Amino acid sequence: MAVDGRVINEVILLANIICLFGTLLQIYQVIKNKNMLKGYSFTGSLLTFISVFMFDVGFWMLEQYLSTAIGAVTVIYWMLVTIYTGHPKTKKSVEENREIKALKELGMFKR
Repeated sequence: MAVDGRVINEVILLANIICLFGTLLQIYQVIKNKNMLKGYSFTGSLLTFISVFMFDVGFWMLEQYLSTAIGAVTVIYWMLVTIYTGHPKTKKSVEENREIKALKELGMFKR
């Protein structure tokens, strides 16, 4: 069964609009309760960001410019979530490295 390209385009657009509303609801909840993101997985967020970004690139390649623009909101949201979930780990690593360096200077740290 062959499907008209316009129907496919409309289905893609509708799915992207639904995704936009879901993303806006998530953004609203994060604004209300910033601690909500503490349980998010960095790896899961990174993979989600990469996949949503790739979908957006695909929309662009299919010349679905409205879907690309709508999808950009979701891409930006997952990029920020990924940065947020990765930031405390990076900060913690820097602090641990400082502590190790200080212990080495005192001669208290040996591997």
